[in-house]
Amino acid sequence: MTRRALLLPLLLSLPVSVALAQEEAEPPPEYEARIQEALTESSNGNWADARAAFRQAHEVFPNARTERGIGMVSFELRDYVDSVRHLRAALAHPVRPLTEGQQTETQALLDRALGRVASYSLAEVPEGAEITV
Repeated sequence: MTRRALLLPLLLSLPVSVALAQEEAEPPPEYEARIQEALTESSNGNWADARAAFRQAHEVFPNARTERGIGMVSFELRDYVDSVRHLRAALAHPVRPLTEGQQTETQALLDRALGRVASYSLAEVPEGAEITV
């Protein structure tokens, strides 16, 4: 099975139900148009265009699901640093929080992305030191 076939069901679950316990604002019409564009581009494997559309949707209505979409297509683009940033944000974002299933899928993809990036922690850096990576 191709990556596209594996990723498409995950992407299609993005605009899932709004039946949340808390009441939330309705997204503007432009948001829905950008989400549809992102899903269409994703289904065609046009990851860069899909990411641009998810980012535009996120600008007009920031929420966990757009963060997730950005993170997922960033992974497909092999932009693992961006993927990690957005998948982590998706898991924490309070607006349109991910369902339990989406959280599980997002965490699994985040774990895969983390396996493709390195992180360094510097406890103490002497004054005047230069760090080059």
